[in-house]
This record gives sequence, structure tokens and C-alpha cells, in this order.
Amino acid sequence: MSESTASVEEADGQEPDPESNGSPKRSDYGFHSFRDFTWHQFTGTMSTGSLAVVLYQTPYKFPGLVTAGKVIFIIDLIFFAILCVCISLRFYIRPKLIVKSVYESHQSHDEPFYLGAFGVSLALILENISQYGIPACGPWLVRTCEVLFWIYFACILVAAVLQYQTLFVTRNFNID
Repeated sequence: MSESTASVEEADGQEPDPESNGSPKRSDYGFHSFRDFTWHQFTGTMSTGSLAVVLYQTPYKFPGLVTAGKVIFIIDLIFFAILCVCISLRFYIRPKLIVKSVYESHQSHDEPFYLGAFGVSLALILENISQYGIPACGPWLVRTCEVLFWIYFACILVAAVLQYQTLFVTRNFNID
């Protein structure tokens, strides 16, 4: 087995399968590529969500512009759902990677810094719901957005404090 394959498997917390010459264990069920899925991919939903926000806030609107914004928002929701399924599969297949992706990554040392992309994507989805959904649905969605906002706020506040504590207080970064 090559040295690079062994180091990746050790970082994943998975012992190599002696019968497979360094290939993933049979328990991977063909999901070996989800090991490489990281928080970086959520920057794509940030950009599509931002585009929908910008289209809605354009000062000179016409019906086609609002429709384009709604279509981009729906694409953003689909893209976000796909990414959530992929990151969930990654953590289901390799449960030890949950902690490693938040504190330090086996793939790159900057993966924990992209955890915020998930939070910003959620914020943009909430913003787009309030922009495109409330005029179409009515007052019940206003209350729903308020509740979702406060849940989001509490979760992101806790995540930000914990991430700051673990990344900047308990670890030393060398400035080269």
C-alpha cells in the first residue's frame, strides 16, 4: 500500500482492508468519493443565493427579473439540499470526520474556516424566503420566518463562539 493511501485512511479513522491492496473497505458501499466532500462546496449556494437577493433588490424591476430571481432561488434550494445530502453521507460513512471537519481537516487545514459558508447559505435562503415567499404566501410565512431566524441566530451564535474558541484560543498558528 502506498504511503499516501495509508495516511488518508489513517486520517479517516479507517483501517485499510488487507485483501483489497489499499482500496477502500467493502463497507464503503461505493461511497468512497464522499470522503472528499467538504464545507467548501457550500460557497456555491452562497453565490446563487446572493444572486437571487441582488435580483430582488434591483431598483428597476420588471416581471421577468422577479421570475428570474425566483428561478435562481429554487435552483439554490435544490443545490443546497443536494449539498446537505452529500455532507450528511460523508459524515454517515465516516463519523469521525464530523469533529475533524470542524477542528482540523485531513484534506486541508482551512476546511474549518469554510464552515461559515453553510451558515451564510442558510441566511441567504431565509432572506430569499422573506423576499420571494412572503408576498406570495401571506402572513403565516412572516411568523415562520421570524421563528426560523431566531433558531438560526441561536445556532450560529453557538457555532461561532465554539469555533472561535477551538480555532483561535486552543491552537497556535505560526505566521511564516
